[in-house]
Amino acid sequence: IEQFEFFVKLAERSMQPEDAVIIVTHVPSWVLSDYEKHSVESLPETNLRELMRTHLNGKVKLRLAGDLHHYTRHMPTDCLDKPTLIVSGGGGAFSHPTHCFRDRIQVGDEKDNYERVCAYPSAKVSRHLSYLNLWQFRWRNWRFDVLWAICYFGISTSFFPLCGVYDDYLEYNPDHRPLNLVTFVASRVATLLSQLFISGRLSLVFSFVVIILTYLFTDWSNVKTSTHLCWSLLHALTHICTALTCLLFVECMAEFVVSEGLVAVPRTNVDVPNQSCLGGLASSIFDEYTTHFSHTLDDFPFLNATNSTFFAEPPGLFPSCRFDERLYERVSNTLRWMQEEA
Repeated sequence: IEQFEFFVKLAERSMQPEDAVIIVTHVPSWVLSDYEKHSVESLPETNLRELMRTHLNGKVKLRLAGDLHHYTRHMPTDCLDKPTLIVSGGGGAFSHPTHCFRDRIQVGDEKDNYERVCAYPSAKVSRHLSYLNLWQFRWRNWRFDVLWAICYFGISTSFFPLCGVYDDYLEYNPDHRPLNLVTFVASRVATLLSQLFISGRLSLVFSFVVIILTYLFTDWSNVKTSTHLCWSLLHALTHICTALTCLLFVECMAEFVVSEGLVAVPRTNVDVPNQSCLGGLASSIFDEYTTHFSHTLDDFPFLNATNSTFFAEPPGLFPSCRFDERLYERVSNTLRWMQEEA
């Protein structure tokens, strides 16, 4: 209110009738109020609008603001003595789009009609630049991709391996119909999602991490807490289902390359109940590990390949094998070893 009183006195004592006023503010309220669909009662800058309407009546010729990182100019269409509205916020920072805002807006208590006569970048160029974000975001924010890759892997850990999932798919959809593929994936993801809350350990922990991250990253401005929470949960559920879908794809591809003979693996005993076609592939991976990599862990007793059950040669991958339980054991042993060394 002190600022309001200062400008009121300034207008009464120092301004002449023929003077023109330029008002410079940080936020271009005329654009954002239209974008956020504010009612007349909820319009910002109450004191400033009162100052312009009463004490500076007819003297304001230009309003200048920044905040939005682009350039736009709006001109009045009904009453020409209204001020020109300019946004000039492109001072070297990243660019905000211009195509998201309307060309024709209504400003102030009286809803004066304005038309955008200039924009840089233009709406067409701005829209094309926004499409590039699909690639530029990946290129500039690769660390974000690494974070989600870790979360996706954590969500999937409790379900390794999905033995026989490719055979189940062939039995369900022998003709490879796209609709049957979608229903198969949806049903399997729903099953995995229910198992995540019933028997998951690390997967459940990572799922809660994803929920927390999406809650923190979701924009909560101008929304209710319940709406914010619902959007966050929906966002998190999308990521969790996507991670489980990726798990299905990887498992199907692994079993596919084995069944089609695209990789050379030892023959497994198909008469053993519950033995997956991935058993030979797992044995080959273990052989590669023991031949080329196991000796690098000899100096770390908690990861020693000879004594560790985590790296024991698998006779065959069974559905009862819990990858997350073994990983949990390795992490616990690692922490105990670090404590002893400290």
